[in-house]
Amino acid sequence: MSWAVGRPYLVCGFVFAVCAAGLVLAVRALWANPGDLEVYRAAGTAVFEGRSLYERPLVDGLYFVYPPVAGLLFLPLAPLSMGAAQAVFVVGGCLVLVCCAWWAWRAVGFENGRAVVLTALVAAGVLAFEPVYTSLHVGQINLGLMALVLWDLLRADRCRSKGVGVGLAAAIKLTPLLFVLYLVATRRFRAAGVAAGSFSGAVALGAVVLPADSARFWLTGAFADSSRMWPDAGDPQNMSLNGLLIRLMGEVGSTTVLWLGLAGMLVGRTMVLASRAGRLGEPLLGVALVGLCTAAVSPWSWAHHWVWVVPLVVFAGARLLRATNRVVLLLWIPPVALAALSVVPVLVPGPGGSADVASHSPAGWLLGDVYLILFVVALLSASGHLKALALDAASQGDTSAPAPAEPQAREPLLPAGVP
Repeated sequence: MSWAVGRPYLVCGFVFAVCAAGLVLAVRALWANPGDLEVYRAAGTAVFEGRSLYERPLVDGLYFVYPPVAGLLFLPLAPLSMGAAQAVFVVGGCLVLVCCAWWAWRAVGFENGRAVVLTALVAAGVLAFEPVYTSLHVGQINLGLMALVLWDLLRADRCRSKGVGVGLAAAIKLTPLLFVLYLVATRRFRAAGVAAGSFSGAVALGAVVLPADSARFWLTGAFADSSRMWPDAGDPQNMSLNGLLIRLMGEVGSTTVLWLGLAGMLVGRTMVLASRAGRLGEPLLGVALVGLCTAAVSPWSWAHHWVWVVPLVVFAGARLLRATNRVVLLLWIPPVALAALSVVPVLVPGPGGSADVASHSPAGWLLGDVYLILFVVALLSASGHLKALALDAASQGDTSAPAPAEPQAREPLLPAGVP
C-alpha cells in the first residue's frame, strides 16, 4: 500500500486512538475524589438551609471562596448525591470542553468536517493536560467559565448582548474581570458596558437573596483573602507569579510590592498584544493571552486555573498546520511543547500534580512553574507573530485595515480521504 493510499487510514487510526485515550481519562474522573465539588454541593446545601457560606469551612477545612451568587448557582447540587453530582460535572465538563475546542477552531478559520476532526483531537487530547485533568478530577468550574468567555468574546461585535458572558463569569469568579479591561483596550465599549452591567446585576442578585453573606464577602475583605484558599501562599501548588516570588524571595508580604509591579507590567503587555491581535484579525490569540494572564497575576492559582492553555494550543496548532516558513515553526513550537509538558504531572502519583515534581533542579523548576514559563513564551511568540502580520499588511500597502477574522483561503489540513 502506497503512502498516499494509506495516509487517510493512519490519520483515522490516530484520531481514534486519541479519542479512545480521552474517553478512558474521562471515565477515570468518575472515580476521582472531587474535593472542590463537595464544597460546591455543600454551598448549595447551605444556601438551601439558610446557613452562612463564609462563617466556617464547609467541607474538611475548605472554605467557600466564591461570591454569594455562585452559591445560588450551586443550589441544584444540594438534592443530589455526590455520585450523581460527580457524574453531572464530568459529563458536563467534557461537553463544555468540546464546545470550547469547536469555537476555537472556528475562530481560526477551520470549518465543516476538518473542524469536527480537529475538535475531537483537541478535546480528547487535552484531557491529559494537568489543568483539564485536574478540573474534572476535583470537580472545578474553570472549564465552564472559560466556555462562557469564549462563547461571548468570539461572537461578532454586532451582537448586542456581547459582554454578558464575561460579566456572568466574573460574578461567579472574580478573575474574569480582566476581560472587561480587554474589551476596553480593544475599544469595544458597548460590550464592556454590558459586561459591567451583567456583573453588577449578578452581584445585586446575590445581595438581595443573601444579604448577610454578601456583606461578609464584599465589605469585610473576604473576597481578597487568599488564605481562605490555602494558608501558605508560597506553597508549590500556587502556580501564580505571586506564589513564585514568595518561594524565591521570602515570606508572604515581603514581595507584595514587587508582585504588584510585575503583575501590572504583565497585564499592560498582555493588553497591548491582545488589542493588537484584535485589530489584525486574531481574536482567539488575544482572548487566550488574557485568559492566561488572569491565572498568572492572580494572588493564588491552582493548576486547574490554567485551562486557558486549551485555546492557546488551538491557535498555535492552526499556525503550525498552515506554516509556510521556519519562522512560524520557531514561534509556535515552543508554546505547544511547554503545554505538552503539563502531561507529566498527570503521570505523577500524589495530590499535588506539578507541585509534586517541583524541586531545586532545573528540570523540577521547569515542571513546577511550567505555566508561568508558558505564559511568558506565549507573549514572546505572540509579539513576533503580530509583528510579522503587521509587516505583511504594510508590504501590501494596507496598514490600517485589519486582517479578516477568518482566512478566506485555507490550505488543505487533512488528506482528501478524511472528512
